[in-house]
Amino acid sequence: MYVPDLTGPVSCSCRCPLPACLSNGQREGWYSGYILILLALAGAAAVAFFSWELHASQPLVDLRVLANARFTAAAAVACIFGAGLFGSTYLVPLFVQTVQHFTPMAAGLLLMPSGLVLGLFFPIGGYLSDRLPAQGLIITGLVCFGVSAYWLGSVDANTPFWTIAWCVVVSRIGLGLLKPALNVTALRALRPELLGQGAGMINFSRQLGGAFGVNLLSVVLDRRTFFHSNALANLQTAANSGTADFLRRMQDLLAQPGVPQDLQLPGALHFLDRVVYAQAYTLGFRDSFLIVALVFSLALVPAWIMGKTRAGQSA
Repeated sequence: MYVPDLTGPVSCSCRCPLPACLSNGQREGWYSGYILILLALAGAAAVAFFSWELHASQPLVDLRVLANARFTAAAAVACIFGAGLFGSTYLVPLFVQTVQHFTPMAAGLLLMPSGLVLGLFFPIGGYLSDRLPAQGLIITGLVCFGVSAYWLGSVDANTPFWTIAWCVVVSRIGLGLLKPALNVTALRALRPELLGQGAGMINFSRQLGGAFGVNLLSVVLDRRTFFHSNALANLQTAANSGTADFLRRMQDLLAQPGVPQDLQLPGALHFLDRVVYAQAYTLGFRDSFLIVALVFSLALVPAWIMGKTRAGQSA
């Protein structure tokens, strides 16, 4: 089975300190000098950026928009939503191609129904956002995403094509309901002169969350695969009757084509190692999808705050 290298960077063109830190932490070691230097540079750059933007006469990003509690809650929802959306979009094609051995074409076709459903629900979401409370639409969208990710938390190598496709469709229904309502709610909380800055900040929050989501989920997938691999490997002992029977059957299969006897046991052990890793890799994906579901559950908190906060300065 092909296993991708999850320890390397997600993007080879990444030059920013913090994404580079997240991308290379597994390979270089999280406590290595290189990673700690990148983390320190990222922290210093963030402090310098916020300090400059707060004192500049014409800031690139007007941080005054964050003084509005409703808008800040919307930006938090957008950031968490972006992390879950981009993270799940990264995990699903990777899972079907590496665990289920789908071709890139089949992986693309898996996502096509969700794109068609999204195109249908965006106008519906925009229509409803003008007539229904935005908080209800946002929470409904987050719940759809959470249910989809939780459903994907039970996938394995034998999960049917359309089961995974329907899981993704449910999440895109949530996206169609959530995004128009989120944008409308965020911008209605701002004064007219801040609308341009607010629209940019919402998009930036979503993209920032997406960048962190993909990088962090690649780390989570690798660490959970490593955890399950060790846990399953520790069970493969001589006292395990299932393991002994598996090795005996594999040796018999290797003996049939004429494999020398002294190579039969090493060959059986090698195959057992691949089976254990494949199972651990699948469990790592399951844990990653469940973490995505948890992320969307956490987004319900700022979504609820948005409904409770009254915008004192609304356009």
